[in-house]
Amino acid sequence: MKILLQLWLLTVFCPIALGEGNKGRYSEESPATHKGTHRQTRADPCASSPCLHGGFCTTKLEGTFQCTCQKLWTGARCERCLCQNGGRCDYSPSEGNVCRCQAGFIGTKCDTEENECDSYPCWNGICIDLVNDYKCVCDPGYTGKDCDVPPGSLIG
Repeated sequence: MKILLQLWLLTVFCPIALGEGNKGRYSEESPATHKGTHRQTRADPCASSPCLHGGFCTTKLEGTFQCTCQKLWTGARCERCLCQNGGRCDYSPSEGNVCRCQAGFIGTKCDTEENECDSYPCWNGICIDLVNDYKCVCDPGYTGKDCDVPPGSLIG
C-alpha cells in the first residue's frame, strides 16, 4: 500500500521525464492551477483578490474561485450594483453598503417611486403623481400649482 501511495504521489506531483534524447528536460503537463518549476505547488486563484467591493473569495476544489458578495452587490466577481432606477452603490462606515437613490425614488434598492401625492399637496383638486414631481388637476375655478388660489382671487 505504501509503494502504491508513493507511486501515486510521484505521478501527481512530479513532472514527466521526456525520453532518452531529452535528458534533463521535463514536460509541464500538470494543470494550469499548479505553479513552480515542476508545477508542484497549487496556485491560489484567490491570491489576486478577484472579488470586488469587499466580496469574500473561496477557492474551489477544481482550482477556480467563487465570490460571496456583500449586501447590494452581485455577479461572478461582485461587480454589479443591485441599486435600481439610476441609484448607485455607496459605502458608509455607519450604514455599510447602501443605495444612494436618484430624486423621486426610495427604498433599500431605489426600487420604489416616491409618491409625491402622499403629502396631499393639492388643496382643491386631484393629485397626479409624476417621477420626482406631481401635478394638480384643480377643481373648477381654482388655480395655482397646488390649486390653492380661489376663484376670483387677484393672486396668480
